[in-house]
Amino acid sequence: EVARQIKEMSPTTKIILVSGYIQQFSADEILDIGFAAYVEKPFSSTELLQKILDVLNIEQDTIIEQSKPNFPHASVLVVEDNLINQSIAECMLEELGITPIFANNGQEALKLLDEQNFDLILMDLLMPVMDGHTATQYIRASDKPYKDIPIIAMTANVVVEEIKACMDEGMNAHIGKPVDFNNLTSQLSKWLPAQDETVI
Repeated sequence: EVARQIKEMSPTTKIILVSGYIQQFSADEILDIGFAAYVEKPFSSTELLQKILDVLNIEQDTIIEQSKPNFPHASVLVVEDNLINQSIAECMLEELGITPIFANNGQEALKLLDEQNFDLILMDLLMPVMDGHTATQYIRASDKPYKDIPIIAMTANVVVEEIKACMDEGMNAHIGKPVDFNNLTSQLSKWLPAQDETVI
């Protein structure tokens, strides 16, 4: 219904249907409604990009190449207990040339910090054994070399009071979940010096 109304208001607007229930409709039905194309969930970013290019009649080779920060030598510790969130973080960081090390809670993170050097920590807040707040307080109160390491909170709790608490404890920044790739890239660019650039 929304697609039909949009087409009535703006006939030239291209609309792509994104759904996990594509099989309920025939291709003709989808086009009759007003969709220019459709993408079935789950889909890859490459598939979605190609569909957008097809709808807009743009050759992929004509896209202006842009550089993105790349940190092939950066060592990042991700403190996160949820396996799905770990996988998401890993995919995003690998896009930027980073192979992260994971800790399931604050206690594991402190042990890893004693064993190896890291350039930055992405810190979840709500975790068993030792939460992110407590771990950050331990790090900032220590007399060890890692006491000043950049710490970025990465949590679904985005209320003002929570963000202020993170900053008061000594964290350097806050990223809300679900994590936005551009926001993550921006924060890493701020707290990690770009060592190289790659073209996409």
